[in-house]
Amino acid sequence: MRLISISPKLHRTTLLSGAALLALSAAGPALAQVATPSAPAEQPVTSAETAAPNTAGADIVVTARGRAEKLQEVPLAITSISSQALTAANVRNLRDIAYLTPGLQVTSGGSEFGVNPIIRGQTNLNGGSGDPNVAVFFDGIYVSNSSAINLGLIDIERVEVVKGPVSALYGRNAFAGAINYVTKKPSLTEPHATITAFGGNAGQYSVSGSISYPIIKDMLGLRVAGGYEHFDGSYKDSVTGAIAGGFEKRDAQATLYFTPTPALSVTGSYYYGNDTFGESAIAYNVNNCGTRTVPASKFDPGGTGYNTFCGKFDPDAHPVEVPKQPSFGGASGNDRRVNLASLSVTYDFGLFKISSLTGYTKVDQQRLTDFIGRRNGIPFLLTPSNTYVNLLEQFGSNTNNTDFSEEIRIQSDVSKPIRVQAGGFYYNGKTYATTIVGIDGSAIPAGQTLAPANGFGQAVDYVTSNGNFSTTRITQTLSHDKQYSGFVGAEWDLFEGLTASGEYRYTHQKKDQLIIRTTGCPSYLTAPTASCTGPAPTYYLYPNGPVAPSANFNFSNYRGTLKYAISRSSNIYASVANGTKAGGFNQRAVAAPDGSQPDLTFNPEVNTTFEFGSKNSFFNNRLQVNLAVYHIDTKGIQISGPSSVPTNSGLVTKNFGSVHTTGFEAEVAAHPVTGLTLRAGVGYANPKFGKDAFDFGAAAGCASSNVTTGVITPIIPQCAGRVVILPAKSQYNASNFNKAALSLNGLSVPRENNLQVTTGADVAIPIGSGTWKLVGNYSGRYESKNYVFNNNISWYGPRYIVNLRAGFENERYSITAYVNNATDDHTPEIASVNARLSDFGGDLDGYLPIGRQYGLTASAKF
Repeated sequence: MRLISISPKLHRTTLLSGAALLALSAAGPALAQVATPSAPAEQPVTSAETAAPNTAGADIVVTARGRAEKLQEVPLAITSISSQALTAANVRNLRDIAYLTPGLQVTSGGSEFGVNPIIRGQTNLNGGSGDPNVAVFFDGIYVSNSSAINLGLIDIERVEVVKGPVSALYGRNAFAGAINYVTKKPSLTEPHATITAFGGNAGQYSVSGSISYPIIKDMLGLRVAGGYEHFDGSYKDSVTGAIAGGFEKRDAQATLYFTPTPALSVTGSYYYGNDTFGESAIAYNVNNCGTRTVPASKFDPGGTGYNTFCGKFDPDAHPVEVPKQPSFGGASGNDRRVNLASLSVTYDFGLFKISSLTGYTKVDQQRLTDFIGRRNGIPFLLTPSNTYVNLLEQFGSNTNNTDFSEEIRIQSDVSKPIRVQAGGFYYNGKTYATTIVGIDGSAIPAGQTLAPANGFGQAVDYVTSNGNFSTTRITQTLSHDKQYSGFVGAEWDLFEGLTASGEYRYTHQKKDQLIIRTTGCPSYLTAPTASCTGPAPTYYLYPNGPVAPSANFNFSNYRGTLKYAISRSSNIYASVANGTKAGGFNQRAVAAPDGSQPDLTFNPEVNTTFEFGSKNSFFNNRLQVNLAVYHIDTKGIQISGPSSVPTNSGLVTKNFGSVHTTGFEAEVAAHPVTGLTLRAGVGYANPKFGKDAFDFGAAAGCASSNVTTGVITPIIPQCAGRVVILPAKSQYNASNFNKAALSLNGLSVPRENNLQVTTGADVAIPIGSGTWKLVGNYSGRYESKNYVFNNNISWYGPRYIVNLRAGFENERYSITAYVNNATDDHTPEIASVNARLSDFGGDLDGYLPIGRQYGLTASAKF
């Protein structure tokens, strides 16, 4: 469904309005968006620790360090959005949360696959493989599957974002920060219930509700919630009428809270999500730079004869096309089932408190989706006729995660001048993952089959001889991840106003991964069938036979902070901390002739952050101004590089090079008069590659190669310095290459925007002498452009997002109208070259966001 475009004039108006609000807020701001963050990684927040309402004059309470503290006294950069703010801004998912949070952006490969939060510009550089840079938790339980972190927000108390490396506090993969969903807890006094429904354009409708009941007053409470949401999609194929980008979400959760004595509390919770996402909305731009000496159709679906795209990606250059789905025994789009369970037990002895948090997660995800954005497919070379035929191409994956974790924590009395905590953490995760590639071969004439393309060795068993649809399971992996960590922390009030604190964590991590390759029919089909008449599955174990190879990683994380209270309402702090992103295995590694495996693993990536911050509250908290400036040095970045084995023609993940980032965040909010809140925020980060960073993949995008002679020649003006002479039919040598040609020194890190500006306003005007109010909300977000590749020759953005809400409400009922993405901005969430089976080349694809949505919302409380 093609939505109405907003003119550049409205874009400029949006920016000017945002700038005006920012200026106004600077004159009288207070951090309405900054509220209660989570406890440390595996520490849940109990109902007794929830934050005070975010109203003028009220102190906001946080538990980011495992105990209740005033937000303005915590020396961490924290943004949190309360349930009231989530409702006011019509927030539906993690992307909407990012639109309210300077310093945070969220990307996705479409259909909720591979959701990637990015904090302070710290993004993955290894194509999304390996562990994430930001750790995501649900009530303190780590969610390891990136396709499951964008959960349904059906009964959320708040969503918290902690910025900067907090690995010492939060443990695994809090490399750039952490995000925690905190659910609502049961009431122990009075029963209550809520119900909310909305409906709007593009077939969107939803209903959700919750019931909280005190089973035993002041002792035992139960809370149950559920929700259903449907959306047809924002983009319609004008030829076939098919719609892309739709989904159905079905979510439920239950929490039991038991506190038989004031000292003892037990909380058990369970969340279940069963969601179905349709085909991704993909737009493409045809290549416009670089040259090829072979027929254009062999490499370029756009038929331009170029091999690279330069300049700004235009999401509206070609209308969205939705291919007809071939018959296949799997998902269309992305299906996921998420199970999250936790049990928290805390006992307060007075002088110290002991807590335990047990977590269990199980995530099953099945994806099969279009990877090229064309309804009629793309050209493939046939043999022996040496002609081309258009075929549909599918890409998919099955992932099954099961995780168990346990943490024990002991904390001293927080009222004392010296406060300490210590504990241990255990994690055991298992993942079974499969990558699937498929082609609809029904258009292949009799006597023809697929031919190898440009020496890349295209396999002929992708399509069976009779032309039926077939799949090849490219890679299946079974992996385990075990972690043991111990942590300590201490805080000491040295003298009035000056406090020193420090945290330290040591982690031992053991990973193993068994790789199973499959050819022919997929394992869930029994050959021969109507869908597959090829050979039965063939498995072989790599690289150590039936014994999975393993690797151990040991690392330490620390954080040290000095805080000085200038007054009761203003303080400054300085900190130094490091973050660690876990190492892993290379699926594309091969054994060397001597049997060694030099590329089997890659090491953890480490950053060190120096931060200075200031937190200030004025006029009885009617004005708050918070600022953080930082510098980040990242070393041993995980990036694509040449294999150390000469016979391996593919690129593998390596540790080499550095990234240096300088930036700041400022958040302000004001309550100038009763019923009016103004807020604004700015996040800026400018990560640049260091002198020791090189990228072989980026050079390939800048040049054309002659496989016979091995000569790579620059063909794009931006890449004029990248010239490499190679031995015939070989890849780059791992130790001997033209460093000037492949250097990334000074280039911007891709897939992150340097600047985010958020603005907003909330209005509540009483109507007459009754309880009804006229309410309204405005939220605006500006994001600067994102580079697609490391070579900085193509980009997408900037992005302009405006969400509006207005209506009537009282203490029990509300009815409001909303418009999300009022500017109908189609800037892709991420752009990449489609992974064509015919030659691994192709045009540039962009995965489009949800377009403009509008409708009505009604809710009631009982």
